Amino acid sequence: MGRHFFWCAALFASWLIGIDSAWAQSEAPRAQSAAPRAQTDGRSLAEPVKTVAFVPGDLRIDTPSGLPVPRLVSLKGPKDYCRQGPSRSHPVLFTYRRTGLPVVVVAETRDHWRKIRDPFGDECWAFHTRLRARSHVLAVEETPLLSAAKDGATERARIAPGVLTRIEKRRGDWVLIKSGHTRGWAQASAFWGVSLEQLTGGVPNSG
Repeated sequence: MGRHFFWCAALFASWLIGIDSAWAQSEAPRAQSAAPRAQTDGRSLAEPVKTVAFVPGDLRIDTPSGLPVPRLVSLKGPKDYCRQGPSRSHPVLFTYRRTGLPVVVVAETRDHWRKIRDPFGDECWAFHTRLRARSHVLAVEETPLLSAAKDGATERARIAPGVLTRIEKRRGDWVLIKSGHTRGWAQASAFWGVSLEQLTGGVPNSG
């Protein structure tokens, strides 16, 4: 009787293991197929941040809005569609889900469309109501937040690549950063969107 019970228990355990193995195999392809959608919709910050290059002297003020082009702005969020061309009949190229993400306006139309370039180097068209004055910058590398704007100051925290933060003050090559409840000084070169001068080597920030 005891031996018979032992063999029944062993067979039942083997059956359970077979079910678990089959479930794991069926779930793996589903997880892999979901990943590209997350990267496309959310502009995954695992992507490397590129340097947006402009030619010094390209700053224009004879624009439909009267605002300088190029200029730094932020996405209004929380979900912004960016299209292949300057109308709603054009297909959506990117769907941004990063409120405050800094972008650069590189062209305008008279009917209020803005061609933008993002930190990844991609360009697309967004309606003007989806943009606002620049509010955030994007960390492009891990950088320490220091207690003072000088090398060797006490480290308060670290900012990871891809984090959106606010600039409260700028002092030369240093910026005072606020991220959540943490505040500290960091090198401006560690962030994308601090100024157009940073991106062009000569064009002043137009805000």
